[in-house]
Amino acid sequence: MHGDKYVWTPDDAKAAAKKCFESVMRTLRSGKDCIVSNVFVTVKAVNKYANEAKRLGAKVMVMRMDHDYGNVHSVPANTLASMKAGFQDYPGEIIR
Repeated sequence: MHGDKYVWTPDDAKAAAKKCFESVMRTLRSGKDCIVSNVFVTVKAVNKYANEAKRLGAKVMVMRMDHDYGNVHSVPANTLASMKAGFQDYPGEIIR
């Protein structure tokens, strides 16, 4: 945030990803169900969550929402293009 305006930065994205992962794992450790709605570009990124969730005894389902839902965080076009170029299918994912 810059004032009251959201401005995407790589550092903010990294901090948000760390906070998200910690929150999800805390939720799963408490025995609650959890849905993660996030941008995962690589199999490695999904596996970070999936492997730890399975270790905690959670059932894991990966769904890809395969539509353009807009760029609500104002991520720069070159960053989006780079993410798209590096996108990897996840084995067993459900595509919607």
